[in-house]
Amino acid sequence: TQRNTNPLKLTNMTPCNVLAGLISAVLLGVNSAGAAVLVQYNFNSTTTPLAASTVGSGISSASSIGFGGFAGQWTEPTGVLQANPGAANSAASAVASGNYATFTLTCTGSMNLSSLTLDEGYGQFANPAGYVVKSSVDGFSSILSTANFTTQVPTFATKTIDLSGASFQGLSAITIRVFGYVNNVGSEQFDNITVNGSLGVPVSAVN
Repeated sequence: TQRNTNPLKLTNMTPCNVLAGLISAVLLGVNSAGAAVLVQYNFNSTTTPLAASTVGSGISSASSIGFGGFAGQWTEPTGVLQANPGAANSAASAVASGNYATFTLTCTGSMNLSSLTLDEGYGQFANPAGYVVKSSVDGFSSILSTANFTTQVPTFATKTIDLSGASFQGLSAITIRVFGYVNNVGSEQFDNITVNGSLGVPVSAVN
């Protein structure tokens, strides 16, 4: 279930751009707030829980969730993706561990991303807990976002990561990596991992 999305902000629109935006909205299924879901992982399938649950029209491929490092640190309880980071108890140690969940999104044209959203909560004894996100845009060299979790499951909070910068516009492919960390014992859960955006030439490139 989508708990939150980030609306696209369209400015300086010419008639041609308006038409292109309307076509993109029809193809991608823009919601009433104006946000288009390019891909979402809700982990609800009982047969293929790691496969994308929603793939926008015009997206040529969205990989299933895969794992780097020791895949046994990630499990799929009903409806969520659970991390059991073990000794990783900080953002730095999470990255150093090399254990992450990952997915790749591609299209035949270009993608203009606006946000990455994910629902999160920490398990019993796991606080503090948090995540680190990296992307292939800079070869995974920098941290795109990191934050501590604020709620304990079964309550989830939605984190929104801004992807509206120039480096996330006009992409033909992107790979996202999500690392987790917890206190010395415990687990954390992710749900509704969603990439929002649009397809086509960025508005800034045609004005």
